[in-house]
Amino acid sequence: MTEDIGNDGELRAFTFSYVKSDPYFFRSGYILERLLRRIKKLDLSETEKILIQELILKRIDTNALRNFRDMCRLIPMIETEGFSNKIAARLRSDEPSIRHRAEFAALYFPIRGKARGVGFEMA
Repeated sequence: MTEDIGNDGELRAFTFSYVKSDPYFFRSGYILERLLRRIKKLDLSETEKILIQELILKRIDTNALRNFRDMCRLIPMIETEGFSNKIAARLRSDEPSIRHRAEFAALYFPIRGKARGVGFEMA
């Protein structure tokens, strides 16, 4: 993984295909962590931003796993009002584990005034 995914279109396409498929096999999480750290250095297209937003929402709804923090570190790069509204909706979930993961993700939204994120009301 020494190649620069920003300059190699084929490698970039593979990287985002891997992220989108979100595979689960021995050591797949470590591979995803390394890719997410490289993605953080890229200028992302709208399609790539949406892909990462969907992955974060999927992890909030199911299971965070150890690389969830690396995913959340991308939030300032992929933030949109629609995405923050989806996180805010999960903050109001009846399921405590979903609420907890949404609260964690909400911490990564840039500070706006005195509140974090758009419309976040955390207890």
